Amino acid sequence: MRRILLIFVGLICLMSTACQDQGAQPLRSDGTRADDNPQTAPLVELSFNGFNPETTTLRFSEGEAIRFRIEDFSTGVQTASLRQTAGPQVDFGTMSAAGIDSGTDLNVGNGQDDVTFTLGDAEGDRQAVVNQTNRITVDFVAPSVTRATTLIFQFRSASATQSRVRNISVIIEDNASALTLTGQVSKGLVKNTDIRLFSVDQLTVIFSGNREIIDPTEIDETGTYTFTVLPSTDFEELLRFEVKGDGADMICDAPFGCNEVDFGQTFEVEDDLDLRALIKVPPLGTTRVANVNIMTTLATKRAGQLNGFKRVSPGDLRDGNEDVASVFGIDDQDFSTVPFVDVTQPINSTDENAVRIAMISGGILGATFLHSDPDDDEDYLEELDDFIDEFGDREVYCQDAPDQTTASIEDVMAQALEIARINGDLLTRNYFLSRLNGIRNGSFKCEFETPPLEKTSE
Repeated sequence: MRRILLIFVGLICLMSTACQDQGAQPLRSDGTRADDNPQTAPLVELSFNGFNPETTTLRFSEGEAIRFRIEDFSTGVQTASLRQTAGPQVDFGTMSAAGIDSGTDLNVGNGQDDVTFTLGDAEGDRQAVVNQTNRITVDFVAPSVTRATTLIFQFRSASATQSRVRNISVIIEDNASALTLTGQVSKGLVKNTDIRLFSVDQLTVIFSGNREIIDPTEIDETGTYTFTVLPSTDFEELLRFEVKGDGADMICDAPFGCNEVDFGQTFEVEDDLDLRALIKVPPLGTTRVANVNIMTTLATKRAGQLNGFKRVSPGDLRDGNEDVASVFGIDDQDFSTVPFVDVTQPINSTDENAVRIAMISGGILGATFLHSDPDDDEDYLEELDDFIDEFGDREVYCQDAPDQTTASIEDVMAQALEIARINGDLLTRNYFLSRLNGIRNGSFKCEFETPPLEKTSE
């Protein structure tokens, strides 16, 4: 569903000198709560289709008829206006006051306590001279737009002492061009927890530059999530997905089990589970598959380490994906688009690359259990974090070594081979056997594509 954010800027200003922003003073007029302070006294009571814009998020469909209404003006208001100054052309249609409808100027004042109200759109200005107790109604249609758009309207009033500025947000929806993000989350398959979505704005290594742009959504029983991102949402070049454990359920895809849990069984994980993915912002109106898995997590970590303290860029993401592919010896690709394969079940997928990647993912989990304390049910998550950190820092081991404290790529491939022996075909088993032998005899060196960062002297 497409949603367009339209900003109605209500300016209630002096007619002589420049307006002064007085903060969030009320626009509404309420005689039962009279305020003697002219800087805080309510000036007008207005609504859109009966909703008060000060207390309600205003949401309409593209093409929907909208009724803007000023119910009352406070004493001292002399002029007001609703005027379009930017955005797609709007025809404000009918203006009504004191029971009279008009497509042109309207005069229903009494000559004593009148307010001059100006209505301006693409066709020009119309004026209504009304008594302060008259209700003004303006009918118009929510415009059609093809991208996030700003419309600026002015509500202007004047007296010798009054000066206000207020913002009113209105969301216009259509069914054309929302951005849909959907995918599966796996380390084995992760379910029954939330996934969060951020815009990558600034620094992402030491300082947080990730701004959450939409409410978290739930990952369902199939490991699937869906975000519908409004075109009005403020995001930049990259989107970042984050999944924490927080009591999530996960299928064990470690070949020798997950402590007391057998291969293929579901168990609960704690908060330390941390999966990530980065993607370039897709075009509005499209659906983008964005799977979140251990490969996207490694690529995200590597991208964040590629340029020190600088902002992560699409180029860093590309390089991060290349490093993951090179170190594991698989095809270079965007790992967020690789289909999920449940390697704990008989495999029906004909995508050999996706099968290999899923088995490597299970191999990583198996390797972290291999290095974890069997008496500590959550130690494998610390081992997983250490492996991700070392990969990001370009320090992961290719072969087992005497000083090794975390999982190596050799460990991962050995565990992936065990998974292939459970549910893989002969081609898959031979692939991992060949890769493991290549690591052990030195013909495959698990090399990073990107050069290490130059170390600066302190």
